[in-house]
Amino acid sequence: MSELSLKFPKADLPQWARCYSYADDEGVLKAGERARTAGHFTKKDFLEVCEWKTRGRPRRYYTRNSEDDISRVTALALSSTDEPTRLWTLVAPNLKGVQMPTASVLLHLAVCDPTSAAMANTAYPIIDFRALWSLNCEKRRDTFQFWWRYVETCRALATEAGLSMRDLDRALWEYSNQNQRNNSCCT
Repeated sequence: MSELSLKFPKADLPQWARCYSYADDEGVLKAGERARTAGHFTKKDFLEVCEWKTRGRPRRYYTRNSEDDISRVTALALSSTDEPTRLWTLVAPNLKGVQMPTASVLLHLAVCDPTSAAMANTAYPIIDFRALWSLNCEKRRDTFQFWWRYVETCRALATEAGLSMRDLDRALWEYSNQNQRNNSCCT
């Protein structure tokens, strides 16, 4: 497997984070904070996170998860110290409609505060085609080895740049948003 490496200078990460243009993420940050405190997601917060990540594409699947299943499965994932268990517990069939990208958001929001730069070395990134493109990776592989390499790469980048994992995610997403489509750069 090839190395994951930035398409742009690391020093530009803070600028790209400031340029982030996606819809407001305050609601999902609060949902993650509630899940961190409770040790699991509620159905309401789970659905908000799924909608934010997927823009409703697999809605017919993830809405079928019961409150009890969501609470039980997310509690198991959030309390596990085994990394493969933490990731794969969240993925279908355990939670209908959830694949690696949505599982990564649940971890990103609820394991530790993704907005804290001091916690960047333990936080989880969001795996997304835009972030992967910004790291010179054209195709996601749904294996734990790929996921873990991605996590370690993002943790190192965030730590080296002095950014929170949330800001690193914003930077990677925005760089792709503006350059993958050949849009002009923000100033």
